Amino acid sequence: EKEEKKSHNKAGKKGNCCICYKMKVDSVLYRCGHMCACLKCANELQWNSGKCPICQAKIDDVVRVYVDA
Repeated sequence: EKEEKKSHNKAGKKGNCCICYKMKVDSVLYRCGHMCACLKCANELQWNSGKCPICQAKIDDVVRVYVDA
């Protein structure tokens, strides 16, 4: 039960950053291609852990993306 609540609290809104949960996803991690973080958090990931939070692939670059609303 506790684990279920924990994962529910972490979920956030669809399309929001998987790190800060506040900003919209607006970047893609290169090479794996995952879109899971805002630009600020993605850049921090690149310089800190250097790995994608989804697949653990090395982040070679962070590319800003523009999505039509």
